[in-house]
Amino acid sequence: MNVAFARWTGEDAVNALSRAGLRIDHVEPAIWPPRSPQPKTHREALSAFSPGLTDPHLVLVFDDPTGLEAWRLWLARYWKARPYLSVKDNVLLLVSREVSEDTATAYHRALATLGSAATA
Repeated sequence: MNVAFARWTGEDAVNALSRAGLRIDHVEPAIWPPRSPQPKTHREALSAFSPGLTDPHLVLVFDDPTGLEAWRLWLARYWKARPYLSVKDNVLLLVSREVSEDTATAYHRALATLGSAATA
């Protein structure tokens, strides 16, 4: 494991969202069917549910840059996902597409606070 890269946990990311005033009702492990096509390169996968949304936000945590890059390349095929995707260090956040792009920006800004004095 690359210790310098593997810094944050899913809980850290969800806490950053909450501290920014973004409501998260509950969080649960993200689970996909065994033969699902997405990469299995993440260490942790969380579905974060916000009020009024049926499609959760996805928080993925990685141990190394190679695992993160596998997900970035996989998601690159879905051009509509781009405004909803952000990365901070070893955390990838895919915001629910049920929110507007402006609202998604608020989630991206919240994730960017990881490592600031408020989140340390």
